[in-house]
Amino acid sequence: MSPEDKKEFLELFKQSFERIVLPTIVDIHRILDRITQFDCSEDQLDDNGKCLVDIEHKLNTVVDEQDKQA
Repeated sequence: MSPEDKKEFLELFKQSFERIVLPTIVDIHRILDRITQFDCSEDQLDDNGKCLVDIEHKLNTVVDEQDKQA
């Protein structure tokens, strides 16, 4: 691979990373942030204080909201 080819490859890789990977990481961060901010009421806590709310359901709800905004 010539130096020009390497430079072109790295530039394309950088552009792809910035366009695809970084926004995906940001979306995942937002989703996880919204899940962790989800408050449980007293009746949704187990004996150890752990939230009994179905995290998978909450994740699906957040993802559905993201899809509607897109």
